Amino acid sequence: MRATRLLLAGIVVLAVACGDDDDGGGDQAGSAAGSTAGSSSGSTAGSSAGSSAGGAPVQLEGEVNDEGTGEISGDEVEMELDDYYFGPTYLKAQPGSTVTLELENEGDEAHTFTSDALGVDQEVAAGETASVEVTLPDEGAVRFYCRFHESRGMQGAFFFNEGDTVSTGE
Repeated sequence: MRATRLLLAGIVVLAVACGDDDDGGGDQAGSAAGSTAGSSSGSTAGSSAGSSAGGAPVQLEGEVNDEGTGEISGDEVEMELDDYYFGPTYLKAQPGSTVTLELENEGDEAHTFTSDALGVDQEVAAGETASVEVTLPDEGAVRFYCRFHESRGMQGAFFFNEGDTVSTGE
């Protein structure tokens, strides 16, 4: 009887040690699918990407590698292009303003800053910088993306108010 109890105790210890640890780490490979390079979240059509404020300020179709929200306070803003995100991903701006974007590609691959709605398509080689001037619309939000890595979640938007409807320009 004592041997049976010891055997059962050993099985219980083994089962507990091998069981689900429920710390969220067991599904990391699946939850990180499609988002790379330090991105905080991948989102799909109709869902919100995680941002520092608890949700994306505007909705974009497809995957979004969200690196947070910034605010444009003057007529110039720095934007990081990396493998495979824009930082910041969302930029709050003043309607109708003209803004110079200082694009810095900190990634290992070439990237583009492309916006069909704004008529911009600037390629930036790895390790290089470029400047682009854009005039934002008077209302709504405007999407931008990397032509090379859009399918990998490299997109973002200018917006004026949270929840604005996004214009793709297509």
